[in-house]
Amino acid sequence: MWLITILAVIVWNFSSNSLMNNLAKISEIPHRFCIEQAPTSDYQEFYQAIVCGSQLSESFFKIFLRNCGLLHLIVVSGSHLIFLGFFIDKVFRGKIQFHWKFLLLLTYALISAAQPPVIRALIGLCVHHINDTKRFFWTSQQQIWISMILSLGLFPEWITSVSFLLSSTAALALCLCSKLTGLKKHLSIYLLLLPVLLPLNPPHPLTALSNAFVAPLLGLVLFPLCALSFIFPIASLVDWLWFALNKFLSKFSEYLPPLSPISISKPTLWVYVMALNLFAIFFFTYRRRKNAVQS
Repeated sequence: MWLITILAVIVWNFSSNSLMNNLAKISEIPHRFCIEQAPTSDYQEFYQAIVCGSQLSESFFKIFLRNCGLLHLIVVSGSHLIFLGFFIDKVFRGKIQFHWKFLLLLTYALISAAQPPVIRALIGLCVHHINDTKRFFWTSQQQIWISMILSLGLFPEWITSVSFLLSSTAALALCLCSKLTGLKKHLSIYLLLLPVLLPLNPPHPLTALSNAFVAPLLGLVLFPLCALSFIFPIASLVDWLWFALNKFLSKFSEYLPPLSPISISKPTLWVYVMALNLFAIFFFTYRRRKNAVQS
């Protein structure tokens, strides 16, 4: 793990913005093509956001999504790549070779404008595959650390990206809370993410409820249906789902007023994320060794 960390630092020192610029240029054409294929609908920009990764304009619906802590599932994030990988495995019954799966996911990453959370998740999947095939026996926390450091080594300008910071923290929070279930799990994730969310528009603690019960429906139902509507004429059905979601969240968000933001510098947030990563790595490594000794 430390060798890869050192290698990433070396790459950081010698890399320039050319890699990021080239990636942005390459993704521009497929991203624009995706936006143009969105079905004609009153919710067209939401189709473009959830599938193509385009930005949402300010609207009451967007405010409802933000207040309910669900906006990250509409604007393309690392979770979309995970969901897509899940569907690919289901379609091919787990028999697809990794390099073909990687190409499919890379294509989607380019379609969604190669945003930092998506590329970080893609690098994370590659690290996970290497760990499995080479039997390095890295823990999940170590894999998150490696993927984060490699991402920053390749794209050092992402050190200022709020979306990358949130994505990295969310990945770690999900990993740390993987043994928990139900509302307890989502409340724990909320608390781990709260320091990073405080400078933005920190959501109400009860958004853990919407993430526990509504988020799976968005990821496993609305996202694939929106993607299919770019190919098949099912937008009228999906429009009804958008309408129902809008109505439900407009009522639910009344009970979830956002908290007041607190100014925290970005270096302080990175210190928190790095410290949380290192704590998780050493704690779980120690516990694994202790369990091995006892057994």
